[in-house]
Amino acid sequence: MLKRGSSVVIAETLSEIDFYKLVDDAQKGNPLAIEALIQHYEPDMKKMTWFIRMPHEDSMQSLKLMLVELIKSTATPT
Repeated sequence: MLKRGSSVVIAETLSEIDFYKLVDDAQKGNPLAIEALIQHYEPDMKKMTWFIRMPHEDSMQSLKLMLVELIKSTATPT
């Protein structure tokens, strides 16, 4: 994971440890970690939008929302 200014840029490949750290940070509510995970999965989500029968922008937004909800639903309460 590379940090640039106030945003996080994901390298092409994440090590397993870095990925789990990113997920843990996102589950704890870190908005930069959530954004980094969205960026990480964005290429896959773009491919999935071809199979969803709604406008591209709406399907991307839905997939991003589902990802954030999944991250937050699996977070352990602190």
